[in-house]
Amino acid sequence: MTDSYFETERFRALLDEYEECERQGKPCIVSSDEYADFAEYYQEKGMEEKALHAVQQALDLYPGAVGPLVFAARYALTRENDVEKAAAYAEQIEDKSDLEYLYIMGEILLFKGQVADADIYFEEETDSVSDDDLDDYYLDVATIFADYDCIEEAERWFDRCEETDSPDYLELYGRILFGKGFFDEGEKVMNHLLDGNPYNSNYWNILATAHFQHGNIEEAIDSSEYSIAINPNDDEALLTKAHSLFVLGNYEQAMVFYERFNKLRSSAESHLQVAHCLMALERYEEGIDHLREAEKKAQNNPALLLEIYQEIAYMLVYLGQLDQAINYMEKTETLDCDHEEMLVVKGHLYLTSGYLSEAQQCFERAIVETNNQGKIFLRVASSVYDNGYKELAYRMLRLLKDTDIQDNYAGYSYFVLCFYHDKDKHYFMKFLRKLTQENPTEARAMLFEIFPDDLTPDEYCNYAEEHIVGDWK
Repeated sequence: MTDSYFETERFRALLDEYEECERQGKPCIVSSDEYADFAEYYQEKGMEEKALHAVQQALDLYPGAVGPLVFAARYALTRENDVEKAAAYAEQIEDKSDLEYLYIMGEILLFKGQVADADIYFEEETDSVSDDDLDDYYLDVATIFADYDCIEEAERWFDRCEETDSPDYLELYGRILFGKGFFDEGEKVMNHLLDGNPYNSNYWNILATAHFQHGNIEEAIDSSEYSIAINPNDDEALLTKAHSLFVLGNYEQAMVFYERFNKLRSSAESHLQVAHCLMALERYEEGIDHLREAEKKAQNNPALLLEIYQEIAYMLVYLGQLDQAINYMEKTETLDCDHEEMLVVKGHLYLTSGYLSEAQQCFERAIVETNNQGKIFLRVASSVYDNGYKELAYRMLRLLKDTDIQDNYAGYSYFVLCFYHDKDKHYFMKFLRKLTQENPTEARAMLFEIFPDDLTPDEYCNYAEEHIVGDWK
């Protein structure tokens, strides 16, 4: 449901009628879809308890109705990370030929990481879609894939659309361009849409997210501020601005916006983000409180639990509580994760606490047991660097200089710092190009001592050629 519908007289009259019935404690006789609209409206305004109440009212009156059950299923996925609960809601839908049922079932597959299965499912269901709905079906399926960052699949479904001039089509086209790394082209599409509708907060959010991912942090803040001006409770805009302020090192202000987001959507993720700020501000005890709240809310999300356990362990070490920190790291042994990487984290905790022998044992065991020695070796070198043993880290990094590690190029900033120290033009520029192309956010966060603040990561290479590497070998 679009914001424009929520602004119509019809919707306002229905909402007023519903809220008056709520005040009087009697049921409101409107359709199940209108109840779902109320829920979506309340969710957009950050009133999640009211949203869930409206959905429950609808399910009491209309068990099996599509709209409320789809809302409940999607809420279970996106807010509670509970795929079993989402599937249970979806199975209660009576009309399993409804497109919304098809969409939520495919989305559940994507949430579980079964991208190929979702693609096959949507393809198999194509024959059941009427010719009149087929173009909308292609666009909707493409949008769902884009929502889960499956850009290749999104583009294939998108290319089947015949109606190519609608705002929804152009919006998705811009998202796909951004997803493929064509930032300038995507920006032109979004600016074109904004010229026609400058008060569409979703367009500003897409642009803000793209700027952030491209490392254009100030522009990300500007775009998110436009969205916040349109809707002060726009959770996506608040989150992008918070992330951007965090990257710039403005942790106090970042925390303000994370807290605003947290009031709208209290979740494991939101508590974790507040904790990141508190860690940066060295307010560890407060940070642990938020992390323990996050831990309670993340029981259905092993990947998030993994990050939470690590963050709690780091904070406990900074408080001088190494034994408790190691106990938290041992909780990761029951999770499906890269256990060799967790050994590196444990080694980092020992190293930070001054237990060099124990750290070395963890690092050596991780390197021996892993199938990806380059990645683990880089993680060890990063830990050594962060603990102040820079010359040792440089020796380790030099051994990896011709190894293709990838893994989202996380940690490549350490190579850049190493070969900046060595004044080695070839390897400095090699890793700088990779980092700025593939991981500009890390480049911006880690290379602030090398490059002026007013540069964006896509300007780093030209600046380096003109101002840094001229006299290097």
